[in-house]
Amino acid sequence: MSLQIYLDSQLTNPISQGDLSNPDRDEFNGTSGESKDRELFLANEQCALSGALTATATTVAFSRSVFSNGMRIRIGSEELEIVTGGGTAAGTVLRGRNGTIATTHTLGDVVYSAVEGRDLVAQMIDDSGSSEVSWMVLALSQSALATATPGASLSLGTKAFNQTKSIWRRCVVPAGTPVQNKTDLKIQVSGTLFPLT
Repeated sequence: MSLQIYLDSQLTNPISQGDLSNPDRDEFNGTSGESKDRELFLANEQCALSGALTATATTVAFSRSVFSNGMRIRIGSEELEIVTGGGTAAGTVLRGRNGTIATTHTLGDVVYSAVEGRDLVAQMIDDSGSSEVSWMVLALSQSALATATPGASLSLGTKAFNQTKSIWRRCVVPAGTPVQNKTDLKIQVSGTLFPLT
């Protein structure tokens, strides 16, 4: 996966995918009904360099394990390809891919997955028990939540590799619903990913 939804604007707290290790969760008191808003952040998978990289180096150290073998990454104006070490915090790379020039990079430089998203759409899914998708509203801003249709998908359009898009979600738990911690409602983003040109 080259795109990730994060809980924080600093893009350091990714929502887990496929497990409950770090879900988008809230506890709701349904006795009187309760509504909660949250801003989430859609961005390319990314991390930082945990060491400087000379223009001729082929070993890269990352702050987190986010990239897989064969994946193209972008640091500044250079595109690189992960050859080995995918899924770890270090890897061997091919430099200057896609017509870019190998150059020096410094500790802390941001490393992005090298794709652009087009025709992106966010939608709620509920993969456990009865569906509560109709409790959820998605919008591009908090103020737009008031007029958004419950359960409807949200068009996100195009996203550049180094751009972050906000997704606001509101969960409205109906009155008379037991107190619960919602973890089975998830935002799924679909669309087409294109390599950078």
